[in-house]
Amino acid sequence: MNDCKTWSVSLVALALAACSSADPGSDPTDTTSEPEIESPARSEQGPGADASSAGDSPSHEGRSRGEQGPVTAAFSAADSTAENPPIPDLPDDATRVIGEAEARQVAEEVANLFRPIAASAYGATIEFDPDDWDGTIGRARSSVHAGRIWRITPAGTIFNPYLTRDVMRLLVCHELGHFFGGFPFKPENTPGATVADAGTFLASEGSADYFATKECAWRVWAGDPNNPAFRAVVPRAGREKCDNAWHDQARRDVCYRTLVTALDVLRWIAYPMDSDIHGPRIETPSTEVALVTKTAHPDGQCRLDTMVAGAVCDKPNDLSKIPGLVPSPVTGQYGDHSVAAEQDAAPYACHDGPGARPLCWFKANMPGYVPAACTLPEGGVCAEDGSGYWVCDPIQDRVFTPCSLGCYYDSESQIADCVT
Repeated sequence: MNDCKTWSVSLVALALAACSSADPGSDPTDTTSEPEIESPARSEQGPGADASSAGDSPSHEGRSRGEQGPVTAAFSAADSTAENPPIPDLPDDATRVIGEAEARQVAEEVANLFRPIAASAYGATIEFDPDDWDGTIGRARSSVHAGRIWRITPAGTIFNPYLTRDVMRLLVCHELGHFFGGFPFKPENTPGATVADAGTFLASEGSADYFATKECAWRVWAGDPNNPAFRAVVPRAGREKCDNAWHDQARRDVCYRTLVTALDVLRWIAYPMDSDIHGPRIETPSTEVALVTKTAHPDGQCRLDTMVAGAVCDKPNDLSKIPGLVPSPVTGQYGDHSVAAEQDAAPYACHDGPGARPLCWFKANMPGYVPAACTLPEGGVCAEDGSGYWVCDPIQDRVFTPCSLGCYYDSESQIADCVT
């Protein structure tokens, strides 16, 4: 067995609830975290698919969406006025379903934007697992290995009638955010006092969401001649946020496209379980105020709020530095939620206004803490009735994640997670 340290998180850490189609809208250990998807039964099938075609097959490649396609999730009939004509033709990248071959190509293209800086600044290699794209458990996971191998492992279940090139791009952006996003970090990163083997510690889910739209999306779509097409389909509330944040029309267009794709991701992750009728919307941000910073998955509205905030924040990261990756003055460890880490990361985030990380998951000015003496296995345990799983958390001692479809324990990775 490879003597390395591995931390894992989900690609669908970008997991969100569905959005409305009518409304605007250096010690060897392993840890893995996969997405939990909790939602009621979906009332309709996705475009271009019947109940028997769940979209997890490469046979969906090349299929175009119908009128209920993902871009309509970002457009409201109320927006169709003289100022906003009906939905125009959008590029294939936003409307055509892709399969494995094209998904691999898109993933490599996005990763190539960050591979040079990973190599030069961290001596790291970003790679995709070549063998697991036909997996059936979970969506995908990301892991950091000794030797500074940063690996993304997708599964066949990413393929459904809402996976377009643009959706795939934003999913990979989120995953890269776990490598580059920094503070706050995933709590399972805390056992080691050095980052010499890995080169980074995995960022929290909120940090990865924020990075995806703040640092990655504009690099992906900068200069794309298709960007202006999204002006007419971004929800009015999103258009106003982009216009207020950016004075350059080209950057506004990228912002529009980012928000439209974020809403498409909601439908992608919800298929086929969730309803299209009620879901997160740009104009209805969460009112929740977190008592402590949440490092795992917040709810769908909170995730959408985070992606919107990232798209309009004008405080860029220095990609040659992982924000907040400094030792805690309390524990001496890297990856802790410490005052020192928060201060180190402060220049690379907005702290007020629309671009600030939402209060529904981010608690600013938290004191440093000593990790609780949780005795659960590092990868967590399923509840006896299968209703969810427990994991240790440095702040709350232990956290329970409910699973709507049951819990499973992966004996190979020794990780408990939700069936998806």
